[in-house]
Amino acid sequence: MSTSSFDAGRLASLAGEAGVFRGESVLLVAPPGSGKTWLGLEVATGRAMTGGRSAYLSPLRSLASECCERLRVRGVDVVLATGDYHLPLKGTWRVLVSTYEKFDSLWRRGELGVDTVVVDEVHVVGEGRRGARLEGLLCRLRDEGVQIVALTATMGNPEEVAGWLGAKLVKVVPRPTAPRIIVCRDKNAEVVRLVGEAVREGKQVIVFVSTRRSAESLAAKLAKKLKLNIGGSAACSFLPTGLSELAGKGVCYHHAGLSGSVRRAVEDAFRQGEVRVIVATTTLSAGV
Repeated sequence: MSTSSFDAGRLASLAGEAGVFRGESVLLVAPPGSGKTWLGLEVATGRAMTGGRSAYLSPLRSLASECCERLRVRGVDVVLATGDYHLPLKGTWRVLVSTYEKFDSLWRRGELGVDTVVVDEVHVVGEGRRGARLEGLLCRLRDEGVQIVALTATMGNPEEVAGWLGAKLVKVVPRPTAPRIIVCRDKNAEVVRLVGEAVREGKQVIVFVSTRRSAESLAAKLAKKLKLNIGGSAACSFLPTGLSELAGKGVCYHHAGLSGSVRRAVEDAFRQGEVRVIVATTTLSAGV
């Protein structure tokens, strides 16, 4: 089934028709911003309310932390397990939020007893070593009869993947939009211009770069050029001096050279709107 509407209620209705709230495995392919994460959290919450246990898996440690907080606000008994952070798994928890790799390790040890697993960004299954590990995990979950709710915005062969998972396919077809093509002659100057344009429109921006040095130097350049002067915040108070000064100007960098607690503080400041721009390496986007 497919639809061109991005209404989250409609998305839930389509997934519901496919049996997602009755324990059926579902592959949901829908554009960014269409409500996939919300739907995954609804499935996890519903399972918790009926006394079951579920897991929500993300490739992003930052997103895992955010989803954990969103579930906690709903009153769900939730635990978080990522490379940075691991709450004890004993007790009455109902939802585990984790990265792929951490969950795979816990599952192999037989510590979990979950009957539903929501897998965000499932297209990672086609990406190198990390994808191969996720593929193996999905095979084990499928073979053990666990409900799999797989979410993705982009997948070239959804029918084939749905068949492999033993899942029903729900596909949301995006409306076509005209592409915006930008030719960059001076990359840094163009990045500064585009980021400035987005910030002036009230948006927040994440810029991905390949090295720690690039993250720090571009963050400093953006802070100097944008001149946001937002000031301090509770989240920024946990940052080391140099990074705190940048945060006061609305910009931060994020890379593996920072401790886990500092990275989380940067993410919290961004989530609260105190930081408008983050320049990051893949540590922000990958649960490694």
